[in-house]
Amino acid sequence: EEQLRTTNQERFKQLYDRRITTIRSKELIRKIEQGEHVFIDWKIRLQFIMKTQYLETDRCDLALGMDEFYDERLAMIVAQDTPYIDIINDEIKKLHQVGLIEKWLKDYLPKRDRCWKNRHLVEVNNHTVNMDDMQGSFFVLLLGFILSLLIIIGEKLWFKYKVHKREKIIQPFTT
Repeated sequence: EEQLRTTNQERFKQLYDRRITTIRSKELIRKIEQGEHVFIDWKIRLQFIMKTQYLETDRCDLALGMDEFYDERLAMIVAQDTPYIDIINDEIKKLHQVGLIEKWLKDYLPKRDRCWKNRHLVEVNNHTVNMDDMQGSFFVLLLGFILSLLIIIGEKLWFKYKVHKREKIIQPFTT
């Protein structure tokens, strides 16, 4: 919220000005599911909300938007001339090298479930498929059938030609 408030970009300022901050979580989820509301927060928190909602309803009703307009940044603040900064950086580097950071993320982030592939918002247009939609498929099928028929006929004619040519050659008759 602080980043939206202090941004220089007009669209984010408008987003901040039109925010609603006094919604309970159950009411918020209901409004999101009905398409009346959008919830903007850190991605990790949204993933936890989605996982909780899935566990409660056993349905995948929520999805993350495709656009991420702010990077999640974590940092550590220390005194400017601290002698510990190199030690801290080395230890963080070691944590990355041995894979502890990845393990912690795997252990504490929401686990993959059947909704995982639907985490991002996907536009779906459901419509009835009719013969006009399938016309191209049938055309390709017909073209393949005709081409294969021509190849089979060509092979048959080629075989007859070779046999006929072999029979025309005069064979010596020996007794």
